[in-house]
Amino acid sequence: MTVTRQQTGAGGGFGGGGGGSSTAQGTAASIPGTCTTGNLYFTTDSLYTLRCSATNTWSYFVDGQSVTPPSGSWAFDHATGLNGPAVTVDTTRKYHSIHAPTDTHQSTDGTLYYTTAPAAPYTRTFVIRPNMPAAASGTQAWAVGFQEASTHKFVVFMAESPNGDGYRSRYGTYKGDNVTTWNSPAFDVSQQAPGGMSLFSGYVWVRLTDNNTNLIFELSFDGQFFTTLQTVSRTAHMSGGPDRLVVGIKKAGSTVHDVYVNIVGIQ
Repeated sequence: MTVTRQQTGAGGGFGGGGGGSSTAQGTAASIPGTCTTGNLYFTTDSLYTLRCSATNTWSYFVDGQSVTPPSGSWAFDHATGLNGPAVTVDTTRKYHSIHAPTDTHQSTDGTLYYTTAPAAPYTRTFVIRPNMPAAASGTQAWAVGFQEASTHKFVVFMAESPNGDGYRSRYGTYKGDNVTTWNSPAFDVSQQAPGGMSLFSGYVWVRLTDNNTNLIFELSFDGQFFTTLQTVSRTAHMSGGPDRLVVGIKKAGSTVHDVYVNIVGIQ
């Protein structure tokens, strides 16, 4: 196991402004289009605090860390679960909030929300804020990782509260053959471990690297210090290599609540 520190250009704190700086608050939809360096804007319906880092340029912060909100084109792979209810996404608050209703999926399927991956080599750090309260029954999970579009195979970091063990969690790298067979071939055994509910309610940073040879998964709870979870060959499960970045969600069981996975930043 190795631990490295995330190198970020902007610090976690907010700098003071000059004499013309001001502080305001409002909805994410009402963020001003212009600003003076040093201005602060507190969103009342979102997770972000904003600071004007240059004339008419807002920088976004969560939990004291600088983040880049998700952008670009995204789509669903298997939006409607095997049990029927559709997974949806809300982008009105600048972050992408993926919502899976109760009993969306069965034990074997899940939904992936994807965007086209850049050409390797590259590194992307996802800032995720799950909203998955503990449940005594049913299975709920979220995931971040890679997918091969032509085969729908995927390799992801996944946090799961498994059926029959709703007050505990396990996490690790997970391989799936497609979105309707999430349980084949399932978790890499060496990566199974009990985890805390922080995986389902707090900010989690997942750093993904495709160096054109291997896929590297790293995890952090503070956005600064990262633990390397696993390094796998990029073609061991996906013969052509990944060409998508994905965020997954799973909700199986009719006796528990809806769940959300929020993509707060990608950098």
